[in-house]
Amino acid sequence: MHIAFSLAKRAKLATLPNPRVGCLIVKNGIIVSTGFHSIYGGKHAESEALRGLPLDIVGCDMYVTLEPCTGTWAEKKQAPCAESIVQSGQISRVFFVSYDPNPRVAGKGINYLRLHGIETVELSKLQGEEIRMNRDYRVLVEKKRPYIHVKIAQTLNGLMARRHAQEWISTSKSQDRVQNMRKNALALLTTAQTVNIDNPLYTIREAEYSPPLIIIDRKLKISWKSQCLVAKRKPPGVLLFCDQDYYRTKYKACKKLEQHHTLLCVPVPTNTDGSLDTRVIFSKLMQASLYHVLVEAGPYFTRYLIREDLCDTMTSIMSPQLWHTSDVQRFTLNIEHSFAQVSVLSVAKNEDIILQGES
Repeated sequence: MHIAFSLAKRAKLATLPNPRVGCLIVKNGIIVSTGFHSIYGGKHAESEALRGLPLDIVGCDMYVTLEPCTGTWAEKKQAPCAESIVQSGQISRVFFVSYDPNPRVAGKGINYLRLHGIETVELSKLQGEEIRMNRDYRVLVEKKRPYIHVKIAQTLNGLMARRHAQEWISTSKSQDRVQNMRKNALALLTTAQTVNIDNPLYTIREAEYSPPLIIIDRKLKISWKSQCLVAKRKPPGVLLFCDQDYYRTKYKACKKLEQHHTLLCVPVPTNTDGSLDTRVIFSKLMQASLYHVLVEAGPYFTRYLIREDLCDTMTSIMSPQLWHTSDVQRFTLNIEHSFAQVSVLSVAKNEDIILQGES
């Protein structure tokens, strides 16, 4: 099954909003065919493995990381896998790790196999690995919103940035880690306040196109000269979410901004406290197929995401340095108390401490 997991992970983000799935077909202890779901809309892992299985080999065991799907619906691109397994007549047993959390599938695929005489075996001890591998898929299915990964960098005494100066907190090694995090996201998200203070690029080095950038700018205060607005990005470019009332009063300015950059201003209703309605924002991100989002913002927006239970994973880069000044943004968060699971990713002399929390 560990080989099946390795196959599944090859797809990275390409399968979303579907899960990553790997599959092996075994006869007499020998692997005779493999498959994995490589891209959304493409063949599923089980179908790929069956396609590579010689027709004269029967009585095989199938090892698959997730319950085979069954049934059809409007968004479904491929034939149901459970039916394909039965129709092949070549599989006697199916070993699987987890039931699919999607209510359209959950349990139905396994029941279909059993009803048609195929033995099924649940390998529940491996569920932790499957859940970690498909955390973003599970958020999409269970919470009906994008997967949110927040990255913060802070000093040892909890300071995130000087208010009026650009200054690196993290080491070059940690900055390389952030580059990898950006490569493993479908979009980056920040706030206009962070853009105006730091003027960051929010790009991937040496890449022709960087991920789309989402900017929360309630009052449309972003500087038109910001570096991040001119970077080459994958579609839809830059999405700037703003208060629908400010959008009406600054409509001409919005259109002028859109003419100068690959940018779209998106008006959003507000909550009673004046903040933008994140449900509407997340719904629009889902419509744009931006299912896995990396947030790089300041302390106020980060606290908001945690308070509203909108942060699925947090990576905290803690520098060993201390800042002693009042001209800073302080981030006081005990990551151990804010997340169900916390792990140490890196500890080394003269390097940053990297913690990761998962809800």
